[in-house]
Amino acid sequence: RAPVRRVRKQHSPEVLKMRTLLLLLVSRSHARLWSRSVAIANAAGPTGVAALGLLRGIRNGDDAPNLRVCALCRDGEEAILCRRAVCGSVVKEGIVRDMCERSFPSLSVSADLGSSEGEIAAVLRGYTTLVVLMDDIHPSLVEATARDTVVSVPEPRLTERVFGESVRVIDAAAAAGVQHVILHSSPAAEREVRLAAHARARQRRVHGRQRRMQDDM
Repeated sequence: RAPVRRVRKQHSPEVLKMRTLLLLLVSRSHARLWSRSVAIANAAGPTGVAALGLLRGIRNGDDAPNLRVCALCRDGEEAILCRRAVCGSVVKEGIVRDMCERSFPSLSVSADLGSSEGEIAAVLRGYTTLVVLMDDIHPSLVEATARDTVVSVPEPRLTERVFGESVRVIDAAAAAGVQHVILHSSPAAEREVRLAAHARARQRRVHGRQRRMQDDM
């Protein structure tokens, strides 16, 4: 692992692309009804926190004042850290509290991402857009010394776990009637193709059931 020069902190191309995507999803001039309630899966990762921060700014502006957002985390500890990272926190009488109630009241944070498909579906019911983020399979820059950083590549077992988790949340979204699923990721192109095909197939089955139900009415 050869050291590389320290990179100045700034918005990465991935974050800028995410910002453009979210603006197009929820802006008043472009959005459809399904983009007014958005769920973010793996919300505690770097891209998830960035996406929630962007949605918070959009919601508090003029583009999407009625925007509802659900942040899906793997456990309770991730959920707490996610709320603090997105909304900020204060310390009162020795207790740390997040400020989401004041700064992002339409944000709902769930710790059920690691739960069963049925439990995830219950959380997603009522939301119409799901953004699945796969930060954990991305190579990342890690500070090795005070002056150098190295590229850290995740283990294959972790990649497989995140892939399986993403399939489960997409299945849950289809079962919950989510109308629009976005997969945001760049490495592991072969797995992305399989995952995207899986999502399309699930959505086609859901739409087929909906059409049959309408024909029977």
